Amino acid sequence: MRVASLAGLVGLIVLASTVFAAAQAQVEDSSLAPVADALVAVRAIHAINASDDAGPELTPVKRALRQWAEARISSLPQWGDVAKLERQMNDALSAARLECDDSPDSGQCVDKQEGIPIGLNARGYVSDVKLTRLSLDRYLALETNVGIRCGYDQSLYIYEWIGGRWRLLFEDEQDDYIEKDYRPQYFLSVAASSPPPAPDAVADTPAPPPLVLTLGAPPVCVSNWHGLYTRLWRASRSDPSPKPLIDWVDSLYLGEDPAVADASLTNDDLLIEFKSNSIDGGLLVRPIVRHYLIDKKDKLKRIAPVALSPNDFVDEWLTRGWRETSNWTDAAGEKVALARWHGALHRPAGLIFGEFGGSPKRCRRDPTLWEVSFAFDGGGDKDYRLGWPVYFQVRWMAPYRFTLVRISRSRDPNCDRRDDMPDDLGTLFPLQDHR
Repeated sequence: MRVASLAGLVGLIVLASTVFAAAQAQVEDSSLAPVADALVAVRAIHAINASDDAGPELTPVKRALRQWAEARISSLPQWGDVAKLERQMNDALSAARLECDDSPDSGQCVDKQEGIPIGLNARGYVSDVKLTRLSLDRYLALETNVGIRCGYDQSLYIYEWIGGRWRLLFEDEQDDYIEKDYRPQYFLSVAASSPPPAPDAVADTPAPPPLVLTLGAPPVCVSNWHGLYTRLWRASRSDPSPKPLIDWVDSLYLGEDPAVADASLTNDDLLIEFKSNSIDGGLLVRPIVRHYLIDKKDKLKRIAPVALSPNDFVDEWLTRGWRETSNWTDAAGEKVALARWHGALHRPAGLIFGEFGGSPKRCRRDPTLWEVSFAFDGGGDKDYRLGWPVYFQVRWMAPYRFTLVRISRSRDPNCDRRDDMPDDLGTLFPLQDHR
């Protein structure tokens, strides 16, 4: 009799657990219903932006997904477990079957043209959200993914802890879907500055609004070459969508190297590094370094390092405007002569072609001087389109401070020391995972 009672009790517990689990699933499904309904509407129509398979119908998905995530974030304590909440949110998205299933038998997420699969099409689905803390845990960043052709359109929302809860501080959401204006992206780097609070500030007093930086690349089905979107804002508590201080588009090489692009940001310093095209047709790719001081009026001034090797410095000097490169003239250089050379040789990146004459040669009379040779196959003044080498004398001070001393059509006989360098001198950032 006691055995039968015990078995009955176990059965009741199992039944109760099953009912509770089912109820919990219904709660989760119910909370995601606005997202699911918006996705059904997306799948029911064609997009006005054919190249990205995107249109205004994506905005309700973004808003519903954000509202669902914010409801979850609202219960997160200031020092709560962000990783645990992120797992719970992504488990809920997966259980609700709102995420793209690109397995061969699913029939989802495959973009076909004349019966031939040409790449991933996640339109009508979402992907995992990402929750991270920024700026020494001062801010909480939410990244969401809404499907388009070849990937996802990511949105960024940043919250700060004020008055005992997380409040929206900043948002970066692409809602203009006209092809010439629409720039969907996945984020390679997200950063927020962390200015120190006033000495007499109490613990819960918010610091001045931070700078916010994003590096992003557009979803592309194929090709190692993408665009790199670099955007910098000064956040505002009165306007979560301020105008960007900078909004740059560069050429970005992805390749197979996980060190794609990265950045660091403080309240007065910005450092960016990424891989882009080289003027050397044999190399194709080189690291790009951009370092800026940010003044109290949020104006940027470029400072060293501007390159990581003498050859890369010459590449940068030739492809950037004189207003910028004139600041890289050595104290021993003749600025007027260098200005004439720049006027004859300068072209934007992608319009100068040729090859460097191997590694730079070190000068015997001054070990800080290096001679770089470059033979123009195209670009620059017409006199330098026949493969004639031009010689650039560069001063290199540790660690990566370069200035241009002189340019000549003839080699300096004192600069003949062979000092081979590795193909990759390194990076200013540790290798990152491809996000």
